Amino acid sequence: MPTTGRRTATRVLTAMLLLAIAHPKANAKPDDGFAGLNAKLSHPQGVTRLNIGSAGLYVDHIPDSVGRFSDLKRLDLFFKGAEMPPVLTLLPKLQTLNVYGSVTSVDLISRLAGLAELTLKTHALSLPEDLTGLTRLQKLTVSGTDLKTLPGSFTRLTALRHLDVTGTLLNPLPEPLWHLSKLEGLSLDSLQLSVIPPEIGKLGSLQYITMRDNALTDLPAEASRWARLESLSLNENRFRRLPESVTRLPRLAELDLTANELETLPETLSLPRLSKLYVGRNRLAKLPDCLTTATALTDVHVWSNHLTALTANLNRLKHLEKLLVRDNRLTHLPLINGLTTLSVLDADHNQLADLPQDLGAAKSLELLYVGFNRLKLLPDSINRLTALTELDVAGNALMQLPVRLEGLQALKYLVLSFNRLSSLSGSIGGLKRLERLYLNGNELTAVPDSLGGLRALEVLDLSDNHLTSLPASLGELQSLRILRVSDNQLVDLPLQLSKLKNLESLHIDNNPLSPAVIARLQRTLPRLHIVKGQFPWPMRRRDLLLGLLAHINATRAKADLAPLSWNALGTPGAEAHCRYLLANAGNPLIAGSGAHDEAERLPGYTKEGADDVLKAGSFAEVLAPGRPPIAGIDSLMSTILHRGPFIGDSRVTLGYASPNGRDGWLAARNVFHGDQYRSLAPSDPRPRDFSYPPDGATDVPLRMGPEIPNTTPNVDTDGICGFPFTLIVPGWLGDCEEMTATFTDAAGHVEPAWALTPKTCRAWGVWPDAKNHVMAQNPLKPGTRYTLRVQMRSAGGRTCERTIRFTTTAT
Repeated sequence: MPTTGRRTATRVLTAMLLLAIAHPKANAKPDDGFAGLNAKLSHPQGVTRLNIGSAGLYVDHIPDSVGRFSDLKRLDLFFKGAEMPPVLTLLPKLQTLNVYGSVTSVDLISRLAGLAELTLKTHALSLPEDLTGLTRLQKLTVSGTDLKTLPGSFTRLTALRHLDVTGTLLNPLPEPLWHLSKLEGLSLDSLQLSVIPPEIGKLGSLQYITMRDNALTDLPAEASRWARLESLSLNENRFRRLPESVTRLPRLAELDLTANELETLPETLSLPRLSKLYVGRNRLAKLPDCLTTATALTDVHVWSNHLTALTANLNRLKHLEKLLVRDNRLTHLPLINGLTTLSVLDADHNQLADLPQDLGAAKSLELLYVGFNRLKLLPDSINRLTALTELDVAGNALMQLPVRLEGLQALKYLVLSFNRLSSLSGSIGGLKRLERLYLNGNELTAVPDSLGGLRALEVLDLSDNHLTSLPASLGELQSLRILRVSDNQLVDLPLQLSKLKNLESLHIDNNPLSPAVIARLQRTLPRLHIVKGQFPWPMRRRDLLLGLLAHINATRAKADLAPLSWNALGTPGAEAHCRYLLANAGNPLIAGSGAHDEAERLPGYTKEGADDVLKAGSFAEVLAPGRPPIAGIDSLMSTILHRGPFIGDSRVTLGYASPNGRDGWLAARNVFHGDQYRSLAPSDPRPRDFSYPPDGATDVPLRMGPEIPNTTPNVDTDGICGFPFTLIVPGWLGDCEEMTATFTDAAGHVEPAWALTPKTCRAWGVWPDAKNHVMAQNPLKPGTRYTLRVQMRSAGGRTCERTIRFTTTAT
């Protein structure tokens, strides 16, 4: 951090926080919802699919002309009205009907005898008493509605195979459900279920059932009658043990128990067809030895548990493809020999001191992530991983690389950041397909000439080392777009760099280079963007960045979230965008939404800062100069709009830059979602219901940092307020229409609060999202214990209460 005696900057950049929002096009033409319909009316014959309205535009009537679409098979209708339009009965071939919006009566659907698929996502929904006419209906979705009961005629839907009642009011589960003996798929997510009745065993034809986001602790013994069940999703419940009935499902292939409270798995687990096991984010201290008898396993996700070791005979799983064990306490991995189909191994954030010597036996391995462990060496056998495309070993203690690496002929991404490498093997130049190489934050004093053999290399990061020169062979890297050699001791640059005609960005800041050297390069490559100058750090850059990451992960730990790893692409992109904004301080072109992107004609423009893939523009935030980096993180965390990327449940990596510019400290962050870099969760991951700060938090920033635009309510006049909380709306509640909240201290003093629902975001000048936000109307007192009470109510009258207790910081 900057010391008291350090010379501070005299110019102050206006504090800015950039929002990741989309802006509607100013010149968009108004749409009455019938644009697609009007275009097709001239030739209605042959039209088989039609959309009327859209998610943002609901129509209140359907013209009779819709009846002319005699060949229509699918209709998506965004409708707000009293009853379903009668014209729908004039569509003889209609098989799929999806209705969204607000309809008080759907009685007409009983006359649509040809329907095979029906989706009704409307408020105040009740099904018609007579459903006997829907003899062909195979799939029914009524999720997210206020449906409370099922009519008796529901039992007559003999063709029904798939039913989704997620997020309805069907609690307890109604009796007609148990008569659907031919049902193959059932979704009972977000129903606040704490008990499943034994009658569910009557659904003997089930092939999949989901009961996510409930309060279940067990399943009835009758569930063992699901003899055909192949997929069972029980994630986000309260299971402490695996229900015994689950162990008796002979065809079970996929079992999801992510985000429960599992402490053990049974020592006798016989599921011969089990291929996918998801038990991430639980409390497992060990895996049972019997797991190795489940020889059909292809995916094992046990990330974010308390594992200190894996089953010794894991290599018996001959079909294993994905093994995700990040965020545990593993000190070693078992033998790999035999895992010939393994394609993904993620062991980030453990305590690994070494990797198996037989690692090279994993012939199919494509992605290997072992960052943030305690590795000092990589096994020589790694050279035999001929299918490997990504290798991330950042944040370890590597002192040298294997002598031979040329066998990694498929490798495209190699991340060796934040290690202790003092030299590189010449064989690294044999990686002919390598596109990105990150060596920043090591102890390199030289790089080998063989680096010039990396003809496919696009990004080379050698920053923050001890280099005094660069090899002339770098001039052979004709694919190179970005070269970073910042924070070294370079006094000259090779003349051969002028041959790099595709080079877009060169980072040479914090090097003792003469102006003549820089001018020479600018003459030969006039379009090259050069980041130059001196930007002093209070400590070594790698130590600062690792300290920032540790602080972010400590924040995540408070919310029971897995730690993040550094994103090698995102950090430089965030830094580049941060400097672009600094270079254009005061320019009206970067005001407001203009700061999300980069204008090529403005100073400081770089493709890495503007790249849509890196999301540096749309997800970057820049803080006021003079704010130390960790304080910058806390400032972001203390705002409604900007804490999400730090505590998002699906996040896996994070890029964060905090350069010390001539105007003082500034900070930017860049976030990659889990599915953009690597996916740790099963398909269709769901966000958890979490709040921030969580219950019992003891280190809470007291004030929002200054930001533009302001996220206090528009009714606020002084811009002074208390710390804002984030609460994700529970899935079973549905859309939150109303919310109230109060802060109460130990003495009983009540501090009024503003409460923001997704539907009232615009009143605060906040872009709508799926979260609720609460903010004290005045700053909270330091060193004080508070109780926050929040009441939420949905449009259908459902209510939810949350109580969160926390202590503010003392200073």
